[in-house]
Amino acid sequence: MSEALAPVETQLETFDEEVELFPGLRARPAPGHTPGSTVFVLSDAGERALLLGDVVHTVNELTDPEWEGMFDVDREAANAIRARIADELAATGDPFAPAHLPGLSFGRLVTADGLASSGSRAAPRPDRSRPSAQGPRVHDRPVRERPRSRRCG
Repeated sequence: MSEALAPVETQLETFDEEVELFPGLRARPAPGHTPGSTVFVLSDAGERALLLGDVVHTVNELTDPEWEGMFDVDREAANAIRARIADELAATGDPFAPAHLPGLSFGRLVTADGLASSGSRAAPRPDRSRPSAQGPRVHDRPVRERPRSRRCG
């Protein structure tokens, strides 16, 4: 434990796997970007939302497997976590809140079919009974092509 945390070390409970902090709130380690990165999963009445914190800095990190964060302390671990989160969000349609996407409090990552919504409004769940060939979307807008540079930060 670092010297900075030494004064409160006896009051800390660390974790290295997903843990329920209390009913409806789970903490999931998300190593890679910075030490201690955590995704919080809120749940109630069968609904979930993911609070991504500092794990995602641009939509591209969720939609393009080659896009990498420039300031990740462990680039391989960060890419693996982002890929896992992107797969989960696309499969479940759960809303998520990233800390670094300007103007987005909550959104959904969907694979087209025009079923995305943004903000705090309720949105229809994506129809996962058939795959989409239209590619990834956020907020019902297709993700645009980017220049060949794949680093952000």
